[in-house]
Amino acid sequence: MVDVDPDDGDGVWEVASGVDALYLSGHREAPAWLIAKLNLLRTRAAEESMPQPYEFGGYRFMVHPRGWGPYTYLLTHPFGRIGVTASSQFPAFRVQPLTIALHGLGAAATFEWFRDVISTEVDDVRFTVSRLDLYCDVQGWVPTAESRHEVVCR
Repeated sequence: MVDVDPDDGDGVWEVASGVDALYLSGHREAPAWLIAKLNLLRTRAAEESMPQPYEFGGYRFMVHPRGWGPYTYLLTHPFGRIGVTASSQFPAFRVQPLTIALHGLGAAATFEWFRDVISTEVDDVRFTVSRLDLYCDVQGWVPTAESRHEVVCR
């Protein structure tokens, strides 16, 4: 990419860039007390057809009547979602921050926020990044058929 002053009227310049999606895996067995509490709230949510509030890590989350893929329990917050499972086949925690957190706080601060929330409740969780999507919006680029070899896609 050519870094050009947009006022020049020539070239390509970056308008915005950053992290578009970030998924985290929290490795550790989910404690029995947490699974029991989430099971109770999930059952109540199903009976009432309404997510149930739960203070988790010092913040208000909602526990939903259905899970999230292989994660039996789904907790949501305005900053994102946390999936929890008792299965040893998967990491105990799966985290998907929402765009509002990633763009508002930044990727590093968002990771720290979720890590701190979960670590407040559960000791010794080791986090890894399981998915990271980046974006870059540009202005001034006019793609041609000949430039298709310069584009990375699936």
